[in-house]
Amino acid sequence: MSDLNNVIEHLKKLSNGEVINVALPDDNLLDNYEKEINFVFQKITESFLKKQIIFFMEQLNYY
Repeated sequence: MSDLNNVIEHLKKLSNGEVINVALPDDNLLDNYEKEINFVFQKITESFLKKQIIFFMEQLNYY
């Protein structure tokens, strides 16, 4: 089983079968995170992060 599947299975166990509704990332969320960690992502990195988080959340809802 892949690491991603292991993480998904672990999160499913923690959620007791309830669907986890997490807000998908937007520019404001990433801006706030950059301020919190005192680091500025390049725009291409922001786009990549958004796509990866959306993909991950879709996988959680798929399983």
